[in-house]
Amino acid sequence: MKRISLLFFLVYFGSLFLMGRAFSSPMLEWKILIYMQADNDLASYALLDLKEASFGARSSRLKVFAHLDLPQDKNIYEFEVLEKNSGRTDFEKFSNFHYLESTLDQPQRLKRFLLRYEELAPSKYTMLVIWGHGEGWSAGKAGFGGVALDQSPESRLSVENVKNAVDQRNRFAGNKLAILAMDACLMQSIEVLHELRYISNYFVGSAQVQTPKGLPYDAIIRFIEEGLKCEAAISDSGEDFYLAKKIPELFESSYTSTNEFATESIGALSAQELERSFLPSFNLAMNSLSDLLTHAPLETFGIKLLIEKTPFFLGNTRDLGSLLASLEEYLIGKSFTEIAKLFASAKEALSYSTLATSYGQRYFDGQSEYPLGAYSGIGIWLPANKYEFEARFSDFLESDLYLSPYFQGYRRFLRKLYLPQIECEFLFCL
Repeated sequence: MKRISLLFFLVYFGSLFLMGRAFSSPMLEWKILIYMQADNDLASYALLDLKEASFGARSSRLKVFAHLDLPQDKNIYEFEVLEKNSGRTDFEKFSNFHYLESTLDQPQRLKRFLLRYEELAPSKYTMLVIWGHGEGWSAGKAGFGGVALDQSPESRLSVENVKNAVDQRNRFAGNKLAILAMDACLMQSIEVLHELRYISNYFVGSAQVQTPKGLPYDAIIRFIEEGLKCEAAISDSGEDFYLAKKIPELFESSYTSTNEFATESIGALSAQELERSFLPSFNLAMNSLSDLLTHAPLETFGIKLLIEKTPFFLGNTRDLGSLLASLEEYLIGKSFTEIAKLFASAKEALSYSTLATSYGQRYFDGQSEYPLGAYSGIGIWLPANKYEFEARFSDFLESDLYLSPYFQGYRRFLRKLYLPQIECEFLFCL
C-alpha cells in the first residue's frame, strides 16, 4: 500500500511539474542590461537613449532592463524598457519602474542589478552595458580612472568593481556574459580588457572620447529581433559573436553625417584572444626593441620623438595598432628589419583578436598622422615624457596586465625610455 501511495505521489506531482513547465514562458534568448549612471551632466542623454531603446519589437526572444541614477534624486530606478510607450522623453512615460533606496554604493548596486534580473529573466545570452562617463584604467592612485562617474555623492566603478560584480553574476547564472559593452569614453584599452578578460565572451567600446550619442540601442534591438538568428544559423559561431561583430557597423550607420562621424571610433573584440594571440607576440617585439635601446641608447631620442608625434587620447592613451605600425615604420627606416618584422607579426596577431572596428575619416585620411589602415580601436597607455611616466607608472604596476609575464617587454621598454640607465639597472629592468 505504501508503494502504491508513493508511486501515486510521484506520478501526480511529476505531472504537475511537467504541466507547469509546459505552461511557463520559455527562457529568453537575449536580455540587455543597461547600468546608467546619469547623476551628472549626461542625464538628458540617458533619457534619449532610453527612449531610443523603447523603439523596436519585443517578444519572448528579448527583454531590456535598466538601472538609472538621475541628478538631485534620492532614489534609484530599475525597470523594464517597454515598447513605444511614448514619443516623449519623460521617464515615467516609457517604463514601468520601481524605486530603490540609494543607500547602497555603486559596486553593490551593480551587483544587485545583475543578480536581480538574472533571477527574474534568465536568458541564454546577456549583454551588459555600462553607461556614463569613463576615464580608463586606474588603481586609484592617479586621481582619475574608472567608469560610471556619479557627481552626487561622488563615486565611480573601478574596473575591479565591474569584474567582481560580473563574476558573481556569472557564477549565479552558470555562464559568462555574452557581451560587455562600455557606452563610455576611454574604456576600450588593453589594460581594461586584460583585467576583464575572463568575465565576458566579447567586448565592445571606444578607446577615445565619444560624443553623447552613444550606442544605437534601437538598431541593436532590431538586429537581435530580426536578423541575428538568421546570420548565426549559417555558422558554428554563437549569436553573441555575430552581435558583437555587428555593433560597430550599426554604430557607424547611426550617424547621418560623415563629418559628425569623423572622430568617432568603436571596436569589438575577444579579450581572451588578445591574451592568447597578441600578448606573446607583442612581448617578443618589445623585448627586442629594449635590447636595441641597450646597445644603441641614442635611438631612445628617435623613439621619444616618434611618441610625441603620435596622436593620443586623454590620459596619454595611444591607439595600439597605430603605435605598432609607427614603430615598424621607424625600424624599417633605420634598417632594423628583423625587429620590424616582429612588430609586423604583433600587428597581425592584434587583428586576430578584433572582430570589427568602425572609425571616421580622421583616422585614415591624408591629413591624419595615423598610419594608413593601422587604427585598431584599442588603447594603450604610453606617456609622452618622463614626468607623465613617473606620475602613473606605479599605478599601472598594480594592474593584471603589468603583472603578466607577457607584458614585461613593454614595462622594460618604458623604463629604458624614461629612467636613467643606472636607475634602470637598480630596478632590475634588464
